[in-house]
This record gives sequence, C-alpha cells and structure tokens, in this order.
Amino acid sequence: MICEATANAVGSMKFSASDTKNKLVECDRLPSLSSINIALQKLLSRDDSSTQDISKMVRNDPSLTARILRLTNSAFYGLSGAVKNVDEAVFYLGVAQIQRLVLASPIIDHFDGVASDLKFSWKEFWKHSVAVAMITQDLVDSGDSMYGDDTAYLAGLIHDVGKIAIAVAFPESFVEIQKALKDSTAELIELEQDFLGMDHAEIGAFYFEAHKMPELLVETTRFHHSPDGAVEGQRIAAAVRIADLATRSANIGCGGNSVPVDPKEWRELDSWGLLVPESDPRSIEKAQRKVEKLLISIPQMVGHLI
Repeated sequence: MICEATANAVGSMKFSASDTKNKLVECDRLPSLSSINIALQKLLSRDDSSTQDISKMVRNDPSLTARILRLTNSAFYGLSGAVKNVDEAVFYLGVAQIQRLVLASPIIDHFDGVASDLKFSWKEFWKHSVAVAMITQDLVDSGDSMYGDDTAYLAGLIHDVGKIAIAVAFPESFVEIQKALKDSTAELIELEQDFLGMDHAEIGAFYFEAHKMPELLVETTRFHHSPDGAVEGQRIAAAVRIADLATRSANIGCGGNSVPVDPKEWRELDSWGLLVPESDPRSIEKAQRKVEKLLISIPQMVGHLI
C-alpha cells in the first residue's frame, strides 16, 4: 500500500525536509496510530490486574492467544506436556510479560502488511523491534526508574516506526536507500538524510507528533540515536540506543540497517552514562551482563512471537 503521490517517483529523486513533511501529512495511507493510542490508554488506566483478568483479555484476541501459546511452549519446552490454554500460559509467563505482549500484539497487527508491496522483511523488522523493546524495559527497570509502567517497552517497540512511514510515503526512496546501504559504508540515517532531508528518527517523531502522541514517546523516538538531546525521556532514549545496537550486534531480526555492529560498540556507548545513575561502573557492568543474557534468550522468544 503506497501513496499515489509518490508511486511515480523516479530513481534517486531527493526531497527537502519541508517536502518530506508535506508528503507525510498528505499520505492518507499511513496508519492512524489508533492501536498505539489504545495501548497508551491501557497503560494509563491499568491497575494491578489479576491473573484471571489478564487471561480473559487475552482470550478475546485470537492472534495474541496464538502468540502467547507459541511463546510459552517454546520458553518452557521442558514441561511434561504442551501448554494448551491461556490460564496456564499466564501462570508460566507471569502477568508482567503478558501485559507487554497485550501492548505489542495489536500494534504489530496494525502495521502488518502496510508496506507489503516492497521487497523487505517486515517480519525481521518486528523481531528487531520486539527485542529492542524487551531490552529497553529491562535496562530502565534495572535503575531507580521514574517510569512506573511499561512506557519504556512501548518506546522500544515503536522506535523505528519512522521507517514504515518512509516505506509507505516514499517507496521508491526506501528501495533506493536500501540499495545504497548495501553499496556504501555510510550509516542508514546518513543516507536517509541525503534522500529525504530527515532520518527515520525525525520522521517517526514528526509522524507521532502529527497524531498527537505523548511528548515522551515523540522525544524518545526523535533522540533514540542521540539520547543526550532528550530531556524528559533521556534515560529511555539511552536505553533504546543501547538496545538497538546490542540487538544489531547479535543479529536479532533486522531493522533495515544491515551494517555489522561489533559487540564492543554497544558496551562502549556514552549512553550508559545517561542511563545509569551517577555512571556507577559496577552498576553499568551489572546491566551489561543482563543485556548479554537477554541476547542469548531473546532470539527464540521473538521467533515464536512474530
């Protein structure tokens, strides 16, 4: 599904930032973000739901039910028998994990296939996004967090939605950028800037802002490659930055940037100083060990979720 206004774009046609914003506003095929707004409302109104309440919520969503059963049977493969119902799955996975899947499932479904005309693996894209979400939440929870809910998880999940916006509004440019990425040593955001006058972080933030998303998510999306520029959401943006590079280094899914990442890159990021209170070396080392463990366990989990 692509916008008629950009379907006839020729070759490596380039746009200024103002042209890009105008086309994004005019593109009526971009999703309305209703799924994200619904997820946010659930976050804001959520109390300590019982296992029974969560089970009931999951059973009303067949797609989510299937994902949760696949995940449970994968994670707990040593059980004497397969987990066949939601109540058992909630028991084994825990309420917190299920609540995060409740947030993720409708968002993934909402965007699924929106840019399916392009030869790009959106399945791998969502594997990357879910992995980043899991690590982001874990990193934020590991400190004295000012965020009392799963906002960090949601921020990690949607940090790359700007790439979907590019694929839908600028399909020809999206293809050209992906081709250029294979033949260049440049980073993805540099190529996006060259073609569109904006990178996917800026485009995602503009897209969210236009749909009146909360400023915290706008900010963490805009600065997930440069978290020192964030204010309210600086710790979350720093966690997303670390999670993004760590996930790329482990080749968990693909967010559209196939440039190899050495594991030492995410360990040496300045973002650790923004994430960990007072940049305590022992706390940083402890958090890095947790990320390393997650990078081992997450691939099997996301493989059964997406």
